[in-house]
Amino acid sequence: MGKDYYQVLGVKRDATDDELKKAYRKMALKWHPDKNVNNKEQAQLKFQDVNEAYEVLSDKQKRTIYDQFGEEGLKGGMPGNGGAEAGAGFFPGGAQSFRSGSFPGGGFSFHSSDPSKIFEQFFGTSNLHEAEGMDPMFMFGNMGGMGGMGGSRRGSSFFGGDPFGDHMPRSSKRPEPLKRDLECTLEQLYTGCTKKLKITRKVYDERSQSMREEEKILEVNVRPGWKAGTKLTYEGEGDLLPGRVAQDIVFIIQEKLHAKFRRENDTLIYTAKITLKDALVGQGTLTIKTLDDRELHLKLDSVVTPTTRKVFVGEGMPNPKDPSRRGDLHVHFDIQFPSSLNTNQVELLRQAL
Repeated sequence: MGKDYYQVLGVKRDATDDELKKAYRKMALKWHPDKNVNNKEQAQLKFQDVNEAYEVLSDKQKRTIYDQFGEEGLKGGMPGNGGAEAGAGFFPGGAQSFRSGSFPGGGFSFHSSDPSKIFEQFFGTSNLHEAEGMDPMFMFGNMGGMGGMGGSRRGSSFFGGDPFGDHMPRSSKRPEPLKRDLECTLEQLYTGCTKKLKITRKVYDERSQSMREEEKILEVNVRPGWKAGTKLTYEGEGDLLPGRVAQDIVFIIQEKLHAKFRRENDTLIYTAKITLKDALVGQGTLTIKTLDDRELHLKLDSVVTPTTRKVFVGEGMPNPKDPSRRGDLHVHFDIQFPSSLNTNQVELLRQAL
């Protein structure tokens, strides 16, 4: 029985392009041989299968043939058609990349590409650590399949649009910029970071008078203290269509919700959960882990109420105009009351209070 490429990637048979990309990213990083030094031989086989599965399922022609005839049909085991050229009758004009005269009676012939090349084309780098650092939100929706693994490709791109329409207006005016949200964690906005984003854009080649797709890695340097709504413009990095100036790309910073901290401008708010016992008679120390992985210690040496506020001066978010200046960290308290008390506990509390 041939390989089940859908099972290899862990997706359903009706998986979309984005679902395939997400699954490939996860499995390729999981089984990369450099990540499995103690099990390299098995990892290499898994890595090969994952890349082969993605190469087939991300290409519409290969996927259609695989869905109809399985791995054997894809790799040349499918019966011929009375000597007709392979591919004729399945796709208009025949599936050119599958023609082969080496199979009796004609047949489809597919040989998987070097998995390292597929990995490099997808991530824009052959380095595992760089690939792991790529922002996944820009890995998806930017490529219309692996195509023929090179050369000129038509189809959807990260920037959308059909470059081949005869009705396209010709203008030297720069088109409207492409705007994309760039999500950052609160930790990334606290310390600053560099995000690497892989994009694919359409470029008109005047020599061949045709469109080609060009891949590029953009580095976005997120500065400490940046807020949601901050815009970064990359001039001329978008599609370059016939008769037009290259499109700009605008990234808009968006802040991901944090499990423990909340931001109000440069002020950070931390809500500490404490028991009723600690709120009334607590004599311990509350430890708060900061966004840059330090520890702050707060002594609980007095009664804490739901409206109690403690402040750590200068432990808030950096000021984006002057990162040496910081806001404050405000500590709020969420007092956990018991769900019930027995008679003895009630009596003791009455006596104490």
